[in-house]
Amino acid sequence: FMVNVASRLREGLNPYQTVARAGPNSFAVLERTGAPDTAQQNATELGRILAKPYSLVDHDVQLVPAIGIAHALPGLKDAEQWLADAEMATVRLT
Repeated sequence: FMVNVASRLREGLNPYQTVARAGPNSFAVLERTGAPDTAQQNATELGRILAKPYSLVDHDVQLVPAIGIAHALPGLKDAEQWLADAEMATVRLT
């Protein structure tokens, strides 16, 4: 199931975004360019992609995604900080 989620995430990313698995059921997105005010729009688009039903053994499953997007702003030193920033920015999309 998570492989399907990761595949959809990759398809929905623009060339300036990178995704990483942040936990057993979570991913984080690094935005390397663009204005921070585009984060909500980007998160909404990814949420729309992830919320489409998944077929699992004769059942459809639908996610209620929670997405955090961290921007690669000056001062971002390492992946730990990036993941912490993305987690802090996480919102549940309904």
